[in-house]
Amino acid sequence: MLERMGDPELVQAIKLSAGAGAMPDALGAHLATKLSRGQLPDKVLDVIVTATSAIVLPQQLLAAWSHFLGTEPTRAKHFLMFALQTGLASAHEASDQPMNGVGFEVRVSMRRLSDGSPLHASASAPRKKDAENLASARLMCLFVGAPGIASMPIEDIPQAAAVVAKPAESQPRRNFKGELLELCQKKRISPPSFEVGTSGPPNDARFSCRASLSINAELKTGVFENAKPKKDAEAGASEQLLGQILVEGKTP
Repeated sequence: MLERMGDPELVQAIKLSAGAGAMPDALGAHLATKLSRGQLPDKVLDVIVTATSAIVLPQQLLAAWSHFLGTEPTRAKHFLMFALQTGLASAHEASDQPMNGVGFEVRVSMRRLSDGSPLHASASAPRKKDAENLASARLMCLFVGAPGIASMPIEDIPQAAAVVAKPAESQPRRNFKGELLELCQKKRISPPSFEVGTSGPPNDARFSCRASLSINAELKTGVFENAKPKKDAEAGASEQLLGQILVEGKTP
């Protein structure tokens, strides 16, 4: 029966599990299998993240989540922003420092609002962006209750070292700004406005972006800060705004 369930049915099953206070092992095993095969879209994974505020996920699903973010750490920032946008977490902070010219160490933290727990994670890598992704992956594993990856060195995370070694261009990247503009065109609503600011010296400028959109007389905004280059700030703000619209269903 589980094999015949589509994504909408899986979303409903996860929500029902959260409402009931526990997820059946069979459902957890099925989700773990699909996750390990790359068959769960973000809309299902977002609901799994939400469910962790109410229930403890089955161990098989927690293990699959750790492996998923261990092999695809670039996906972690989406779930991190989703948790912050939807009120599942707050007080997010990030800091970085160079490591004697051989790489960067990044430390991230936030508070899980379901129980008030402060969460902390860190990672180091030759490139700062890779360290940021790995630190975010470790933080999101802690958030859902799968701490294994948070304490594992990079070389022990399956395929993580290979991910770090890949150039950024080899990583598939979603065009969040393009998706947002396409959604506006499809729904026949006015396109968003983007306000970009800069800080820091010219040779190491950092960019912030506020994306704003009016839907049914309600102003929605997405903000992303401390990005480099500018397009990353616009992409981050677009992702936040897009996430709010899709989660809340705020389209005409």
